[in-house]
Amino acid sequence: MKNKATIKISPALLALTLCLMKESAFSKNQSTTEAQFNWGNLTDLNTVEFNSFNSKNDLLTSINYKNRAESFASVPFSEKNILDSLKNTSTKAGNTIASTTKSGVQNKIVTVNFTAINKANNESVLADFIITSERTGEIFKGSTSSKNTFFSIQLSQQDNLKVSVKADGFSDGNSMISIKDFINTNHHEFAIPLVFERYPLSIKVLDADTKESIKNAQVKVVDLNASEIKNASKKPNSDGYSANLKLSSKYEFIINAEDYIELKEKVLKAPQGNSVNFMLYKNSLPVHFEVIDAETEKPIKAFINVKLEHLKRNIVFKNEVKASVRVSSQEIFTVETAAEHYITKQSTFNMADFNPTKKYVYTIRLERNLHHLTIKTKNKLNGEPIIADKIELVNLSNKANQPKIEKQKNGDILISLIPEDKYHLEINTNGFEKYQQEFVKLKQAELDCFLTPKQKIKGLVLSAIDSTSGKILPATFKITGNKTKKAFTVNTSNDVTEYHLALTEKDNYQIESFAKDYELKVEQVQYASSKKAVFYTVLLKRKPAVNSSKSVATVDVPKTKAPIESSKVKDFVQIEHGQSITLDNVYFEQSSFILQSVSYEELDKMVELLKNAPQVKIEISGHTDNIGDTRLNFALSENRARVVFNYFVSKGINENRLHYKGYGSNKPLLPNNSEENKKKNRRVELTVL
Repeated sequence: MKNKATIKISPALLALTLCLMKESAFSKNQSTTEAQFNWGNLTDLNTVEFNSFNSKNDLLTSINYKNRAESFASVPFSEKNILDSLKNTSTKAGNTIASTTKSGVQNKIVTVNFTAINKANNESVLADFIITSERTGEIFKGSTSSKNTFFSIQLSQQDNLKVSVKADGFSDGNSMISIKDFINTNHHEFAIPLVFERYPLSIKVLDADTKESIKNAQVKVVDLNASEIKNASKKPNSDGYSANLKLSSKYEFIINAEDYIELKEKVLKAPQGNSVNFMLYKNSLPVHFEVIDAETEKPIKAFINVKLEHLKRNIVFKNEVKASVRVSSQEIFTVETAAEHYITKQSTFNMADFNPTKKYVYTIRLERNLHHLTIKTKNKLNGEPIIADKIELVNLSNKANQPKIEKQKNGDILISLIPEDKYHLEINTNGFEKYQQEFVKLKQAELDCFLTPKQKIKGLVLSAIDSTSGKILPATFKITGNKTKKAFTVNTSNDVTEYHLALTEKDNYQIESFAKDYELKVEQVQYASSKKAVFYTVLLKRKPAVNSSKSVATVDVPKTKAPIESSKVKDFVQIEHGQSITLDNVYFEQSSFILQSVSYEELDKMVELLKNAPQVKIEISGHTDNIGDTRLNFALSENRARVVFNYFVSKGINENRLHYKGYGSNKPLLPNNSEENKKKNRRVELTVL
């Protein structure tokens, strides 16, 4: 149902009402009320009928209705004039100015005064202002002066201002100011603090020897931040110079004067007292230096420190191949040259033959800072020294720079290495296996290389291991021949884990084995062949712990042998010559060749298999990942292979069917690019020979 209201009003008030309704009721923001009315003839119309008029949305209060109506008394009658008059109508109360928006809300007009001050002392600063209204986009520009230190603008109370201030000698000031909710006042002041940007620098150019001012010098000022070059100003009636510098910048001064050395000096902050003296040296000639490798004669980047003795001055060059300085007559100068991996060198020169027509060029040759290493070759079986027949050492990092090898009378080898380079060492000696090793950044002065005798060497090779853990033990062996009745007492140690007893005839020997905290063991061994070495490993059993309060007897309970079910073990005798399998479940202590007891089950399976296939010969090979020193990895892999070899021999497998070798990280199964792959690369393999 539609509501109707009939109102009698004068033509002027009617026009006002219609304009307001056109401006407000039909606005896009008017969403709650719709009004329908007929314009008719304004000159004759005395009443207006409104349909669906919502009393809650009256366009004007009774007071504002009256004030707005009166404001049209002197306005020519037209819709445009009425609207223009409506927009310009305002009420004044004291100094307060109010404007009416389309929605009928009055906005307060305020006067805002801006001034700029020196942040250091709060004194006024003459400045230029650019103020932008965020609400309207209007831009206000103005300046302050000595007579008027404020720049004033009028704007709506609800607004945000972007204020930009510039003043000579100060950093630009920028602020965001919100103008809102001011109460009881119409004038507001904002002081924009500015930071003083420049400082005056007083400059004097002096002779370094006489300390007198140098006239007609040229002083260039290089702004390192802005890459600008300017000349310093000559002070009137003075030998000094001046420059106006920024506090935030860093500067380099380039000073030249006739017959003087050019000076370049940096000023990174304002000096004390805002003054600086520059000293120039005269009567000089250019002297050039070049640094090269003494052996290759290639250029080297070096640290060069030139010390001028008379002037007591240092000139430093960093990471340079060549350097030049100007040196005065009769000057004595010392050049200290240093480069990474080279021996530091000091060279002294003089200018006694000071000649302007001569070109002074000095070449400084640096020698490598070499690491001197002594290589000792030893028999792996007994630790005795041997003299190597042939030694080759190759620089893998720089094949053009091969080291020199010197053989000493006692068989040692002396070499000089470049510490940061990588080398490959190979030793060949008659009767021994070829020895190979790679190393880099060695720190020790001596390197022991243990060579493995070839099988044709005659004798008995003895070693001892813990019967439970497989750990190699230092032990003492007493060997007595049954025929000759000759007795030999020999020892192994933590460093030399095997002893080679040279034998020349067949015999049966009694071996008594001793080790600390282990039970004595007496065994018989037959040396049936006088043409090869027999490797014999003694398994020693640890003495039982003694309980002072009660003696306890220990009884060994034999373990039930696990069935041979591993598919690898089953198929091993069927694989072709040269093929390999990896032993599963064979574990060692971390970074050690001590066999863990959990490995015995897997090894025992292989022992049973080898006993059932006496025709099979195998190589036991040890492998590591690529972590750590290459030399240590080779040794670790070989020792692990040897422990497995000794285990098989101790279980009754003839050593003639076995061969062991360590490959280090040279034969990975997978790339060493993940922890999982590295774990698989750490293994012991069996290869059919």
